[in-house]
Amino acid sequence: QDLTSRGTAVLLASHSTEECEALCTRISIMTKGAFCHIDTAARLMARCCLQRVLTIKRMPESGSDDATAGNGDRLKVLNAFLVNLLPDAQVSVDAAGVLHCYFRLQD
Repeated sequence: QDLTSRGTAVLLASHSTEECEALCTRISIMTKGAFCHIDTAARLMARCCLQRVLTIKRMPESGSDDATAGNGDRLKVLNAFLVNLLPDAQVSVDAAGVLHCYFRLQD
């Protein structure tokens, strides 16, 4: 805290929100090596803690070690279902054929 009063920035990596709240005036969430959502602890908790991620990975078919084989049509149907069920959700499929659905819980 003494460093903060002198205008010095310190990078603290932690998975403990309590630790970050006690030691930091601003917190950033890091995703895939990039900083995002920089704000105070209270604002971050209010904005981010209601978001959930649904990850669906299809197992490879027997005799195949490729999880993406024959996956296209099923992923399209699942994507359409999730978008219909959760209209505000962000749905994406990565290169490995894993579907990620980001959505917020309703208050």
